[in-house]
Amino acid sequence: MQELVVPEWFNHRMGWFRVFYLFGEVTACWWDTRTQHYAPLTLAESVEHGLEPVAGMAREIAAAAQMRFFSTEIALTKKGGRRRFLSIDYVNDPFDTTMQSHSHSGVPDRLVRHIAERLADTTWRVERGLRPAERPSVWFAE
Repeated sequence: MQELVVPEWFNHRMGWFRVFYLFGEVTACWWDTRTQHYAPLTLAESVEHGLEPVAGMAREIAAAAQMRFFSTEIALTKKGGRRRFLSIDYVNDPFDTTMQSHSHSGVPDRLVRHIAERLADTTWRVERGLRPAERPSVWFAE
């Protein structure tokens, strides 16, 4: 048996997030489970709606899974007046990087470019015997 997760709504956005963990850096997108459409989460939206725990959860998942590059899904529910952030799909590895310019259900292009930059930087470092740059930060597309 699995609980039906009903996310909180924020205007026209569903409180369901696709979160990318990129070598210590966390970035998140709103994700609509019905349309499978991504939209970048902005800093203003994160602050306005109290979504800061999303990044912390991604870091906890990274530590538990001992992974440094993956995506996860997190939903925000409101049950009995209490907000809960729930990890839905703990680790996706590899994850889909189809670009939004190629598919309605794709990841926003600027995020895919950012992911590619992080991979290129990490590859460059590893090829030279350096440790990957772990950046405990949050990246916003806008």
